[in-house]
Amino acid sequence: DYITATSAWIERDGNTVEVDFYIVGTELMDKIGLKYIYLYELNGNTWGLVKIFRYTDSAYAATLMDTNTSMHSGYVTYVGSANKQYYASCWFYAEKNGGSDTITQSAY
Repeated sequence: DYITATSAWIERDGNTVEVDFYIVGTELMDKIGLKYIYLYELNGNTWGLVKIFRYTDSAYAATLMDTNTSMHSGYVTYVGSANKQYYASCWFYAEKNGGSDTITQSAY
């Protein structure tokens, strides 16, 4: 066990979609945070992928992943449409001494 708690949710402000998150590890972790956030937009009856936030992208590395800590929190933003619905699939990750765990959680 590497992960004690996770939470993710979406905040809206007009066109801006903000995905907020936090993760708590069981102890001091080598790496802790999110590997990916997949953001989807509802068009009619179909959810379409509009953005992928990756911890390997330099623009999101510090926001999504931290090192040598027991918890991490943050948020990412996307400029969408005020009249659309969004949800995010969040891939939480914690690593210690070569072992790791991943938990996927949806945010609405």
